[in-house]
Amino acid sequence: MKIAICVDQEGMPGVCNWNEVDKKVDIEYKPFNKIATDQVVAAINGAFDGGAKEVWVMDWHWTARNIDPEKMPNGVVLCRGWSGQPQGLIDNTFDGVAFIGYHSEWGSPANPLSHTIRDKLDFVKLDGQIVGEFEKDSRMTSCYGIPTILLAGDEGLADRYKDANFVTVATTKGVGDSVVMIKTIDECKAALRDGMKQAVKSIRVKNSGKIDFGGKVELQIKFRKHQNAHKNSFYPGAEKIDSQTVKLYCANYYEVMRACMFMI
Repeated sequence: MKIAICVDQEGMPGVCNWNEVDKKVDIEYKPFNKIATDQVVAAINGAFDGGAKEVWVMDWHWTARNIDPEKMPNGVVLCRGWSGQPQGLIDNTFDGVAFIGYHSEWGSPANPLSHTIRDKLDFVKLDGQIVGEFEKDSRMTSCYGIPTILLAGDEGLADRYKDANFVTVATTKGVGDSVVMIKTIDECKAALRDGMKQAVKSIRVKNSGKIDFGGKVELQIKFRKHQNAHKNSFYPGAEKIDSQTVKLYCANYYEVMRACMFMI
């Protein structure tokens, strides 16, 4: 059983300020990066507890150079840096994927750091529905036949999927510019370890390796600055539908990922 763990940081326990996830602000970033690394280790241990034979950790926060390599247990593959591919280093050899440290989309009160991909965006819509980073990434991994088995992040995001067929772990609740830690750091680690164990155990069928990017998808991106909408309206097939918004009909979801990579 081969498991991917995709890691963001704005939804990690206790995070409530951009300085805490910004490598350039060393004194505030370091303690929360340690918390993030410890959360990942807990999830890794849970995956092995559940029967995983191979675990890959995808560092997907900002520079993609955050998780401490020295803390990784034996048998783990840590992927650092951006590959320059629309799907990152995801492929059809994984049997399950967990998303840790994820956060609500821009405009949500569930997290003071709510945003969608980049802070220059107001929203991303797929077929008319606003999506956040979790929805975008989970849909991408599903195209490679990989089921989402766990989601951990702010309470607003976790509660949205509490009835889904995967494990959810809520860590913090946003209140204005602050967060309420609804679990201690140790409780979060325990919940992640136990959740991952159960999630991996629940995988009944090994990935067949079939890749399916589906059919036509309407992509809309609303930029906060009209200049960015103007520039990106020249992406092949894109049209500007108002001063800040670009629309594009993509042949399939891979084309959505490609467009997002170049336009965002």
